[in-house]
Order: sequence, then structure tokens, then C-alpha cells
Amino acid sequence: MTAAGKISIALYHQNGLLVRILARLLEVSQVLPHLRRLLNTINDDFCVRINEEFGRDIGLGKVQAARGLLIHRVELWQGRIKDYCIVAPTECNFHPQGVVAQSLKSLQANDSELLRQQAECLINSIDPCVHYDLTLIDSDKAQSTHA
Repeated sequence: MTAAGKISIALYHQNGLLVRILARLLEVSQVLPHLRRLLNTINDDFCVRINEEFGRDIGLGKVQAARGLLIHRVELWQGRIKDYCIVAPTECNFHPQGVVAQSLKSLQANDSELLRQQAECLINSIDPCVHYDLTLIDSDKAQSTHA
């Protein structure tokens, strides 16, 4: 498929399941060549010291993981870990304004069971490592909660 064909599919289907699966397949096809390039050019660009004071170091590492951006922050004090923080892709994926919420809004089905199946496939394609409870609410019957 040409790049123009991939773009037209992405524009037509926006951020739905087909586009996500197509992107995964494209990434998988590029993994080995990318790994070969990485092995030939290993360096420390993925990890940055953001603060160095006497006895205190803070480092920030980030990498594009399979489910999205993964960030680690470590603070050392006199050679010991004082603070460690991780921002996992799940936190961004399942944010109320994140990709899961936005993608779920685009789903359409005439049948609630079909809608549930679409939602489950979408959620699992974005982040299969997360346990979730899915509740379907009929928007025509739901009470309005506008402020």
C-alpha cells in the first residue's frame, strides 16, 4: 500500500481500530531494521541529567514504548535514591482527554452488544495491560449533568 493510501485510510477512519492496527503492523515491519540501527549507534541520548548539585543528581529518561511514552525520573542524594517517579503510557492513554476517551466517542453501532465489542477491541488495542470495567450508558436516557 502506498503512503497516500495509508493517509487516506487514516483520514477516513480517524483514530479508530483499523488505523491503530494498521499503525501497529507498520511499526512491526520496521522493528528489525530500527533495532539494527540502534545497536550500531547506542548512546545516552534517551537519558538526560536535568540537575547536578553537590551530592544531588536528578535524571530524566524517556522512551517510546509499545503503549506510548514512558518517563522515569530519579533523584539521587549522596549516592542514594531519594525519589523515583514513573509516568506510564496508561496514565496518558486513559486520561479523560486521552486517546481512549477520544476514540470511544467515535464508535457507532445499532446494537449495544456490537458497541461493547467495538469498545473492548479498541481499549485492548490501545492498552492491553489494563483491567477495566466498561459500562454503556444510553445517552438519550441519561440525565444531563451540564454545569
